Amino acid sequence: MTAARIIARELRPYAALAAGLLAYGILRVVFAHVAGSEGFATPAGLLDKRLAVFTLVMLVMRITVIVLVPLIVTYRIVRRLFELGEHRRAERGTVPP
Repeated sequence: MTAARIIARELRPYAALAAGLLAYGILRVVFAHVAGSEGFATPAGLLDKRLAVFTLVMLVMRITVIVLVPLIVTYRIVRRLFELGEHRRAERGTVPP
């Protein structure tokens, strides 16, 4: 098995996370453009419902990117390291009964 295939196999579970991060980045740029420097609600202006919904979506995505994505990545890395350790112990014949 070539090094490129090994790397591709190891990174495949992270493709959906990378797509989510890319989507968040694009939506963040769009949100910054739409909201401008005033934000989505001003004291003198009316609340735009579409922008409020978009703001809620961005808040959920931000929490996901800041909290859930690092947790998922950490879990997958630790799980993979345990799998590799078990595989190596099985090859050596040192697996406990």
